[in-house]
Amino acid sequence: GTLIMPPTVTSIGGHRMPSGGWYIHTPGFTGLDTFAILVTSDYGDTDQRFYVVDVHPLPTVSVTGSDTICAPGAYSYTGAPPGGIWSLSSVSVATVNAAGVMNGLSAGRDTLIYRYTDIYSCSQSAIKPVDIITLPSPGLINGSDSVCFGSTGALTHTATGGVWMSSNPAIGSVSTTGIVTGTGAGAVTIWYIVSGSCGSDTARFSLTVYHCGLGTTALQQSILKPEIFPNPGRGSFTIKLPAETNGAADVTVTDVQGRTIFSTGAFTGKDLPFRLDAPAGVYFVRITQSETNYVLRLVIE
Repeated sequence: GTLIMPPTVTSIGGHRMPSGGWYIHTPGFTGLDTFAILVTSDYGDTDQRFYVVDVHPLPTVSVTGSDTICAPGAYSYTGAPPGGIWSLSSVSVATVNAAGVMNGLSAGRDTLIYRYTDIYSCSQSAIKPVDIITLPSPGLINGSDSVCFGSTGALTHTATGGVWMSSNPAIGSVSTTGIVTGTGAGAVTIWYIVSGSCGSDTARFSLTVYHCGLGTTALQQSILKPEIFPNPGRGSFTIKLPAETNGAADVTVTDVQGRTIFSTGAFTGKDLPFRLDAPAGVYFVRITQSETNYVLRLVIE
C-alpha cells in the first residue's frame, strides 16, 4: 500500500515534525503490509518506526428474494451474511422492516439495500431492484340493463384483456365479446374479470331479462300463448298456435348469437310442424302476430 504524509510543520522547539497521514492499500491486496517512518530533526538526529497494517477484504454480501411483489402484500428477503441492516432507496411505494420483510404500498419500482458490517468494521452493501405491481383494474361495464327473452344486447367495458361471464346462463348468457342473450326471464349479473400476476378483480353489471311484447320492456305473460313440443327434442318439432289469437303469424328460429336458421309463416289455430337440422344446443323461436311477440326457448338434444 501507500502511506501519504502531509507537509512538515514547525514545532515550538524549532523541530519539523509530520502531522497526520493516511494509508491507501493496493486494490486487491489483503494481508499484512509493513512500512517505516523515518524522522530527521534539524540537528541531524533521526529516528525510525515500523508499522504493520492488517488489510482485511470487504465482506461478500448478497440479497435473495422476489424481483416483483404485489401491493398490498408482504414478502420476505434474505441477506447474507446475517446481521445486516435493511433499507430502501425510497419509501414512496414500499416499506421494509428490520427482518427484511418488504410491504408493497403502490405501483412502482424501489431498490432494496442490505448493508453488512463485519467485526473489522468493514462494510459492504448489496442492492436488489424490486418492481411493485397492483391488482389489475376491471374498469366499468356499460350498456342497457335489460334485454328481451330471446333477444341480444351488447355490453362494453373500459378495461382490456378480461373475460366475460354470467352468474346464471339459464337467464342470460354472454359471449366472449360481451353480447348478452336473454335465455330466461329474471335477474342476472354479468361479470367482466381481469386477471394479472397479482390476482383478479371483477366488474359487475346487473341485468334483467323480460318476456317482451312488441314495443315494451315490461313482463308480459299471455294466458293463451303458443307452445312447442317436444322440447327438448332431436330436430322435429311442432308449434301449437292458440285459435283465440286470430290471424297470421311469422315464425323465426335463431341461435344464441342471434343468427336466423329457420323462418316461415303460419296461421293461428293450426299446428305448425317443422324440422331443424342444427347442432345440439339452445335456440329461440320468435312468433310475431299483429300486436304480440312471443319468444319460446327450444333445446335440441
